[in-house]
Amino acid sequence: MQQGKQHKQIDPMLSFHLMKFAFQDFQKSACNLNHKEYALAYQHAKEEMLLHQVILTSDDACCVVIPEPTLQQTLFGVIAEFPDDSAFYRTLEENHMRLEEYRMALHNDLRVETVLSRVASTVQSVTSAEIQYYFEQHRTTFDKPEQRSVSHIQIHFPLPQPLKLIRLIKKSLQSTKRYVKTLKPLQSRQDSFQTAASQAATGTLA
Repeated sequence: MQQGKQHKQIDPMLSFHLMKFAFQDFQKSACNLNHKEYALAYQHAKEEMLLHQVILTSDDACCVVIPEPTLQQTLFGVIAEFPDDSAFYRTLEENHMRLEEYRMALHNDLRVETVLSRVASTVQSVTSAEIQYYFEQHRTTFDKPEQRSVSHIQIHFPLPQPLKLIRLIKKSLQSTKRYVKTLKPLQSRQDSFQTAASQAATGTLA
């Protein structure tokens, strides 16, 4: 059973945000999300709804008016993202929303966007000189290394494979040991030959 079908949304605003995140993140209706997808979309929707409630009760939001043509144009834009009009209205029904409720939620969403855009427009841009000045004043802060996280991947082999690997290593070491033993007398003979040749060249050969 799909997770969305187990949770009938009562608050239209929560349904609006859940519907939005389900479509944006997963290209699905909320009722078609699996358990993990629904939990993620629901969490995002709840957080955004609470944030919008705070913004909508602020003084800045009280004087925001969304003209009807703007609301209608935005609604048409949302519907256009669906395969057809019937798919949009079917999604509304699946999320237990009426068109009037969706329009009201969309209206509030536009009010929030307007408030945020106005706040953003009042923030002064930071110049390159100011960035450089801040860096010079806090140089020791930037000398500290960034936080790092380390992880590893552990691969479990079946029991016979390590034993086989150990035997191969042991066999290789034994072969190397025998090779070193073979080299020792050869090296001794080579040293004796070099000594004799040196003595012959200097006239000290006994």
